[in-house]
Amino acid sequence: MIDIHKLNVDKSYFEKLTQITPDMISIFDDSIPFLERTKANNYQCVVVSDCGPDTGEYIKTSKIKNYFSKVYLSYEYRTTKKEELYDKMLSTINFNKDGLIMIGDDFERDFVIPRKKGIAAIFLDRSMKKSKSSEVIHNLTDLIELLKYEK
Repeated sequence: MIDIHKLNVDKSYFEKLTQITPDMISIFDDSIPFLERTKANNYQCVVVSDCGPDTGEYIKTSKIKNYFSKVYLSYEYRTTKKEELYDKMLSTINFNKDGLIMIGDDFERDFVIPRKKGIAAIFLDRSMKKSKSSEVIHNLTDLIELLKYEK
């Protein structure tokens, strides 16, 4: 059990994360085709996730685990997905951050913060509240189309 009082996190946010159980998790239809395309093109995929232990276990043991070269789970680093988690990732990856692209669905944590750290970022806006652009996509199929022209 994690003692949230010892963590450097927003307690209410962390409590919300730990309420997610594996039976509540589903994989979007475009996720596996996207991961297959990245793997076929020899891209390394890394997970940087705000999640609780149950979701972390799911990521590490489900069918998606083999698509990722490294997994950074905020609760394992006693933080949430903010600058220090990205610092940890940047200090341990085996490739240049100029080759990284963060793709995520939380505007602040997956787009704004990575850009502050010098990481290119694309906001995955599945709710379609923001207009599609080179920095905003509405599904991973948009990126699959771009990867078709790679390698």
